[in-house]
Amino acid sequence: MNRDNNHPQIIGAFILGIAIVATAYLAGNFGRPSGMFNKTETAAVNTSDLKVREPIPVSDADNNGIEDWRDVLLDARPATVIKPNTETTEPYELPTTLTGQMGIEMIEGMLMSRMSGYAGISDDELSTELVEKAYQDVYYDLYNSSDIIIVDDSDIAIKVYANEAALILQGYDNTGNENAIDIYEDYINTEDPTRLDDLDPLITALNKLRDRYLNTPVPKSFAQAHTDLINVINAIAVDIDGFKQINVDPVVTLVRLQRYEVNVASLEVALQNMALTLEPHSDIFTADDPAFLFVFFHPNFEL
Repeated sequence: MNRDNNHPQIIGAFILGIAIVATAYLAGNFGRPSGMFNKTETAAVNTSDLKVREPIPVSDADNNGIEDWRDVLLDARPATVIKPNTETTEPYELPTTLTGQMGIEMIEGMLMSRMSGYAGISDDELSTELVEKAYQDVYYDLYNSSDIIIVDDSDIAIKVYANEAALILQGYDNTGNENAIDIYEDYINTEDPTRLDDLDPLITALNKLRDRYLNTPVPKSFAQAHTDLINVINAIAVDIDGFKQINVDPVVTLVRLQRYEVNVASLEVALQNMALTLEPHSDIFTADDPAFLFVFFHPNFEL
């Protein structure tokens, strides 16, 4: 037997036994005279040594039945009750921003977790759930085949489309515009609100690029690659516009910042898909065709 492990248990049992015996003894002898105090003894007190106590004089100057010294402690003036103002000029409205909604959900979740005790989720788990929900709430309007002009496949239709798609891409005017991330970081460092306005030319140029592709007739076999390209361009424009909400809805901005990097990488993938879709039709093109531009986006292209 392990003595060390049983030692505290033995001590606990010993103390508990003493307590039970003591309780039984007190219960059995309650009310009986104790042998220690059953003798009657007379205390010897010399009354001549006691001093006569004199009462402290009191006064009641205002004759209100309360001594003056008590009046100092009491305030005879009626108490003034200040009632809270329950009338508000504007009714309370739930926040419409994602940041405000997440704040309320965070507080509610933490309260419910505390009330649930061990069955509740941890603060880290709650934060993870809210972040995932934020990504779901910050969505994009996606375009599909019903939003584009689809035509039948033919060599002529494919050649016309591919050349037009390349010319639209070449016509994307971003000359003189800074990178969106650079503009945003400069705003954070300088706190100059006008820097956010410098994002507008980027957004406008991307929206024009998207709209030109939406109005371009597309051969049926290129419809998927075409809509993917449109959706990526639109997503990047929406992300950049989200940077401007940093002072209004910062959660949206944080989500858009992370998605911006993903969508910029997705743009390269969309252009690669366009090149791969064109590859089976390479024999209808020459090096002089604008569509030759997509060769540079082929995943196997090497300079």
